[in-house]
Amino acid sequence: MAVVIRLQGLPDSAGTADIRWYFQGLFIPKGGVHIIGGTFGEAFIVFASDEHARLAVSRSGGIVQGSRINLFLSSRAEMNSAIEMSHKLAEEEAAYEIDAVVNQCRSAVPNCQLDSAGNNSNMSWCNSGPSCNSATNSAPCKPTAYLFVCGMPESISEHE
Repeated sequence: MAVVIRLQGLPDSAGTADIRWYFQGLFIPKGGVHIIGGTFGEAFIVFASDEHARLAVSRSGGIVQGSRINLFLSSRAEMNSAIEMSHKLAEEEAAYEIDAVVNQCRSAVPNCQLDSAGNNSNMSWCNSGPSCNSATNSAPCKPTAYLFVCGMPESISEHE
């Protein structure tokens, strides 16, 4: 029977391999490490047997990447609840970051009106250039759209 252990104190830089190394000699099934992170640096580890889970909890107070970790007996229900909450928080953070970028773009482009989806609802078209010179070209003008791109890395080239 699989047993779940809750780990607290995991540093942000630690990954699945660090956790598996810490519990070296104990069997953790494939997909048995679930890193939540957050304020408490939480992770949930599923052990294949009661004996391995007991041995794992006895390692509480050890060090992973320079941080002292604490281990507690947990359950699948607690683990699933924490994973679900983590996903909801990540979605909310992503939405907040998108809003921040949209607001940054709004402030960088005067008279730029973006709708709730971030689309420019006040697009300016430029009807100039050789294709729009009615004296030299009888073809209808082709509007040229200009795109303002916000948040690109400074190291990007014109070609990229």
